[in-house]
Amino acid sequence: MVGEGYWRREPPAEYLDATPFEKSHLLTHAENEDLGENCGWTLVRSEESSQDEWDLFESSFLTEAEKRFEANREDEEAFAVVQHWRTWNRTYLRWGRSTLGFGFYVYELRKQANHAV
Repeated sequence: MVGEGYWRREPPAEYLDATPFEKSHLLTHAENEDLGENCGWTLVRSEESSQDEWDLFESSFLTEAEKRFEANREDEEAFAVVQHWRTWNRTYLRWGRSTLGFGFYVYELRKQANHAV
């Protein structure tokens, strides 16, 4: 089983500028499926995270950073971390939510043909 991000659509330049991503970092969902097949595996099943699952995953980083910051408002590192995740969350909501997805791919090793000599 492999879990991998993928592009739902062509990533906008503004999204790529606002994140450490480059277009070449990810494939599409179908290209992820093909990649395993091209490596000699047989795709048994693939699924995509639902929008609710993906939103929960993305927002969990900000939620945890906010909790840490609330527990100690004098902590400069906690402030920097919460600022980072606030910015990331705005970026996700503006572009990432419609651009980035996450898929799960289950493969099995393709059996080799037995050639008698």
